Amino acid sequence: MEIERKFIVKDLSKINLGIYEYKDITQDYLYKDNLTAVRKRKVVANNMTKYYYTIKTNKVNISVNEIERE
Repeated sequence: MEIERKFIVKDLSKINLGIYEYKDITQDYLYKDNLTAVRKRKVVANNMTKYYYTIKTNKVNISVNEIERE
């Protein structure tokens, strides 16, 4: 079970984002409806590439069941 949260950031101008590690993430949704989402994700970090396949189901308010495989 995962709790989905989203935040709105008003101003990033005073934060030096260059000092933080980052990941390049590319994702595509293969299927999506009101109850289910299926996606594939490519994550590149530290010169390593990984792929993930994720199924999210039973979304109720802010919680959702999530199955993820590398």
